Amino acid sequence: MSPPSIAMEATLAMREGSGSLSSILSISMLSGAFKAAYAFICHCKIPAGLASVDLALSTGRTCELSETDLDLFSAASAFLCHGLIICKYSIRILMVDIKVQKGDITESEAEAIVNPANSYGLMGGGAALNIKRAGGQIIEDEAVKKAPIPVGKAISTTAGYLPSKQVIHAPTMERPAQAIDAENVKIATIAALELASELGIETLAFPGMGCGVGGVSYSDAAKNMIEAIMEYRPDYTVFLIGFDDDLTLEFQRWQKRLNHGI
Repeated sequence: MSPPSIAMEATLAMREGSGSLSSILSISMLSGAFKAAYAFICHCKIPAGLASVDLALSTGRTCELSETDLDLFSAASAFLCHGLIICKYSIRILMVDIKVQKGDITESEAEAIVNPANSYGLMGGGAALNIKRAGGQIIEDEAVKKAPIPVGKAISTTAGYLPSKQVIHAPTMERPAQAIDAENVKIATIAALELASELGIETLAFPGMGCGVGGVSYSDAAKNMIEAIMEYRPDYTVFLIGFDDDLTLEFQRWQKRLNHGI
């Protein structure tokens, strides 16, 4: 998800002198778009993609940016050159807010949590079973009533006794306990993000997607989930909850790698 025509808003901001300089950012905190704009302003080079600034600067390679990335690049340039927050679009749009935590997804106080579901809505294993046990049978009953749920779509149900208000069921597989490819993880993550946006969710928590009965490795699951989140660019906070040390470390590792274009 990206705001419509940020480049146009950037132009208006520069003409009108609207907005003000934010003191919350440091160079180390800059998102890909800010890094790209900073590199261009300092070195007059177009980076080879917003997440590959270091490579671009070392090789001098150039490429065309997508329309969305060009919009974000323009907004970041306006901020860096003029100290402007682009009209109604805050800096948060340019910086995806991902927080990694170790814990139990059923104890998350995010407004909604994600269930890596199957298309039948049955919650018989893995994270789904954990969610049903903690939140009550009512969660599965409501999900089954809304089935079938295709992979690439998502539905919401009550959260029962959970601290969250809603459960977003995003199938990573069609049949229960079906082995899946890592691509399904990315598809399901995007489906959950899209529904959260439609519902106006402000905080969303994911467990590992597809790395239980789906058989996807922790590394592949973390990589595909974080890629999906960064590509979608939600305007709300996303929590990634690792149920053990290994998954939590993979979330942290891939967040760092993808933030720096490694």
